[in-house]
Amino acid sequence: MQHLLISDKFPRKTVDLEPVLLHNTSMISKQEMSMFVVYNKKTTLVVGSDRHNAWKSLGAAKAHLTRMGKMGYRVSDFAIASNEDFSKVEKQVEKVNLMTGKKFMQSVNTPRACDPSSELYWSM
Repeated sequence: MQHLLISDKFPRKTVDLEPVLLHNTSMISKQEMSMFVVYNKKTTLVVGSDRHNAWKSLGAAKAHLTRMGKMGYRVSDFAIASNEDFSKVEKQVEKVNLMTGKKFMQSVNTPRACDPSSELYWSM
């Protein structure tokens, strides 16, 4: 078993490196299938570039965090996690459906076009 350092919240995560057979018969490991996100530790908002919100490797996510530091962001305010781990810590907010008036919970990273509490959602 190989160990992979993800972030402060997930100090050590055991990564299973068993190969997985895909439909095109190529073999890749489960670790390669995982995507990584850079997020704000306080708000859990995903921080991305104009091209990416998630990266295919931990190294690419770390490189993005390094570039953010060079642009003046305080790197200690951000963390890196796999999509699987991030879904466990991502904050939820309570909103009210614009049409029905019912309250519901949704991720803080939900785009406005997918948010039933926004007029944009209902006018598309």
